[in-house]
Amino acid sequence: MVESTQMSREEAERRSKAAIKVAPAKVPVRPAQVPPGAKAAPVNPNSPVKPSPAPVVKAAPVKPDPVKEPVVVILSGGMDSTTLLYDIMNRGYIPYALTVNYAQRHVKEIECAKETCKALKVTHKVIDLWQVGTELLQGSALTSDTAVPEGHYSEKAMRATVVPNRNMILLSLAIGYAISIKAKKVFYGVHTGDHTVYPDCRDVFTKAMKGAALLCDWSPIEVLALYQNIDKGDIVAKGLKLNVDYSKTWTCYKGMEKACGKCGSCVERILAFFKAKVDDPVPYEGGWAKVLNNAIELENKVKLAKGEPPVTPQKPKSVVRVADNQNPPPNVHVTTGRITNPQNKR
Repeated sequence: MVESTQMSREEAERRSKAAIKVAPAKVPVRPAQVPPGAKAAPVNPNSPVKPSPAPVVKAAPVKPDPVKEPVVVILSGGMDSTTLLYDIMNRGYIPYALTVNYAQRHVKEIECAKETCKALKVTHKVIDLWQVGTELLQGSALTSDTAVPEGHYSEKAMRATVVPNRNMILLSLAIGYAISIKAKKVFYGVHTGDHTVYPDCRDVFTKAMKGAALLCDWSPIEVLALYQNIDKGDIVAKGLKLNVDYSKTWTCYKGMEKACGKCGSCVERILAFFKAKVDDPVPYEGGWAKVLNNAIELENKVKLAKGEPPVTPQKPKSVVRVADNQNPPPNVHVTTGRITNPQNKR
């Protein structure tokens, strides 16, 4: 009886101990945050507690560099096409500049084109079509002894400066050049101010040439006129942002040592710089102040005839005028006349 009772007690204790046995809870341990510059504590490989794995951080995708695409740009040496050259280089293209000597009176623009391409290290071809200009493109004040008209650019007299079919000839050469170097695009610098005077600068002409360039060869070429819908003042504003050296551009049609400041081409250029609120760095006969006042008077006559409010002269902001018969000081930008580095000493 005693033995039975004792066994019952031992069995009861054994069963009681088995019932209260509980497996130890697993508590997740997060890795301690390590301050910047500090070293993390070494992890004990024999520890029963394993730290949770660090989150996987995906690296941001690396954008590939833009493909350098060869293109042809028609470069006359004037301010529009020169700005265009800077523009397409800024867009990542590799330009092949094409300049044509068609016996234009203002041949000085060709020298400007050469200087610009040399400064920018751009491949440049100058094609001699002098005989074409003198024998096939007569009747224009730019290719003959006809006097270059003076006055506002929009006047009918300026039609005397139209060179027969010039842009179609230039574009045809540029398209052929593009095909030969495996380029797919041709750029030229026509703008809105040209439309009233030159038929081959109108939007309808550009669209026709775009269509022809897609059909003229097994290798279709895209013709692009980036400035078709902006004026010369907008081009100057764009060029200033691109740091265009406008001292290496030429616009005057008379072909003199200094720009005349009176022909339609000069007047339009002067008003473009006036709109951009900067002085033109090229030298003018009579000086900048004189030609600027003349251009504003011509502009106001046109506005008065249209019933539009006149423009008033405004002093350019942050501009140092470079005298027409002097070289710019070393700390003045030759394009805008702005002081680029007052601390610069040479």
